[in-house]
Amino acid sequence: MTRSRSAPSRTGPVALGSTLATVTLSKSVALLERVLAFALLISLQFLITWLSVRSKAVSHMVKAEPMLLVRRGEVLPRALKQERVVDDELLAAARQQGIMSLADVEAMILGTDGSFSVIRRPPSSEQASSTS
Repeated sequence: MTRSRSAPSRTGPVALGSTLATVTLSKSVALLERVLAFALLISLQFLITWLSVRSKAVSHMVKAEPMLLVRRGEVLPRALKQERVVDDELLAAARQQGIMSLADVEAMILGTDGSFSVIRRPPSSEQASSTS
């Protein structure tokens, strides 16, 4: 399960594709306007990438950092709100790892690529002795 988190790497191709579709299908858009639209989008993509490599402030604005969403079975609501993640997405990510309850999750991290990393909680000493 993956979510989109990096603005430049995701929006650039979408904007280019959308512009290509619009100018290709629209008879009212002149060739010069088509070329200018593509040049502008490609230039903006290049500029944002160039600035993010050279400026920590720009890099921080356009690049995502890993975010802890669940700690020791407890959902961190502030992190969910900040990353716009809902409980159902957490449960789905846990189920993909064979974990049926968030109480059994030691940590869940939303990675920079939008994927969820799930670490299972170790069995408690009570659970370990009752299963032996």
